[in-house]
Amino acid sequence: MSLTAEQLHQKQLRNQQIKQRLWEVPLPSATRTYGPVGNADLHDVVTERVRQHGLTIVNEEFSSALKDQIMLCKLHISSPETPGINRVFAFMNSYNKMRKVSFASGAVVLVCWNGMFWSDEGTFARRHYRNVWDDIHSAVDTQVNKMHRDFTNLMEFKHMSEQQNITPKSVASLAGRMYFDGILSPRMLSDLKREMYNSEEWGFKKTDDGVLLPDSLWKFYNNCTEAAKRAPAHETVGVHSKITKFLAEAAGFSMN
Repeated sequence: MSLTAEQLHQKQLRNQQIKQRLWEVPLPSATRTYGPVGNADLHDVVTERVRQHGLTIVNEEFSSALKDQIMLCKLHISSPETPGINRVFAFMNSYNKMRKVSFASGAVVLVCWNGMFWSDEGTFARRHYRNVWDDIHSAVDTQVNKMHRDFTNLMEFKHMSEQQNITPKSVASLAGRMYFDGILSPRMLSDLKREMYNSEEWGFKKTDDGVLLPDSLWKFYNNCTEAAKRAPAHETVGVHSKITKFLAEAAGFSMN
């Protein structure tokens, strides 16, 4: 779905509202073995560390899950060498101990804010303990260094998928396999179908009678990632990375 200026403005307002709400969630009490990491503190440390690497943050996305007990923040990083696509640095935090502090890197398609991820999150392996900030600094540095390789892989996948056409019959087969593999939910499948027929930016070419024609794998990929916006915050990166790897493998395209 292409975002108009008004839709983009409303999306940014919602992001700020979610951010404020996440900042106001009471921090859990520390125990002998558990030292909670505050959402606002984590955001401040990560954004400062990212900027220390010479990267420019041009936007932020926030989402939450389980009554705001889980936070996902995606920082959009300026990438002038790839018009229409920015890098993304994502990080997750939880107050209910269901998810560890974790990081991932990927990309975002600016016209619709569709996410692209090749690697699932999890570079920061420790759970919440006391005195974790040195480890968090190190994990951010590791993910920033990994971000270039992930972004290069994603841009290679984008170029390949733009050049490769896919038939509606193949789309139906791949979508069904992603459903049975547990990647896409029934509601995501419904969104995927709607996007293929009606998306202004990513809709497939059609006959005068409205029958779908073969179109690019890149369009189908964006239909999938648009549908994947239904994933809850703590599953977002995982679902997107599974879609990318599934379609890359189905197209016979391997990335290191």
